[in-house]
Amino acid sequence: MMTVGDFFDEENKLLKGNSYRYDCVHIQDLAGEIAHMGINCDNLPNAMKNFVKFINTNDGMNELVKASIIHFYIAYLHPYFDGNGRMARFVHLWYLVQQGFSNTLFIPFSSYIMKSVKKYYEAYTLIEENQKITGVIDVTPFIIYFAENVYGKFENREICVDVFDLFKQALSKGEITAKEEQLWQFVVANYGISD
Repeated sequence: MMTVGDFFDEENKLLKGNSYRYDCVHIQDLAGEIAHMGINCDNLPNAMKNFVKFINTNDGMNELVKASIIHFYIAYLHPYFDGNGRMARFVHLWYLVQQGFSNTLFIPFSSYIMKSVKKYYEAYTLIEENQKITGVIDVTPFIIYFAENVYGKFENREICVDVFDLFKQALSKGEITAKEEQLWQFVVANYGISD
């Protein structure tokens, strides 16, 4: 049987029985300096358990704010050797869809981040620098970043309520790839669309 893990390089594979990375991981900046280190791998299982509990708790928090916090913490915890940024964007969007923002699937989310990637990293770095001084993780800069550079770009696209019409429009404009169309068809065929 073939699994997704078969395609990872040896250094990116998880050990059998592990859900998260088993060693340290860091991100380097353009100068080759360590810009971020994921938390100690021994602390990951408990941290991820608490994180998933946070995601699933109906705490009355604004959904856009909570989605930004979720995004930050995936990058901060860095639970995998590779793909943490993609996972952060995916779970961010997944959470918004689960909260009723299904139209976010048709917004070029990653493009908004890439167009303002310097501000993204500045917000992230500011949080980590403040944490070193205060001992507190205050994600306010990240929330502000998303409000100004991503959510603020949604314009009126989220007002349209017919998801199928939005999909057709995005497809006709070339905003949907063939793989995304296949995924859409698979999801609709197997799970349907609920209000």
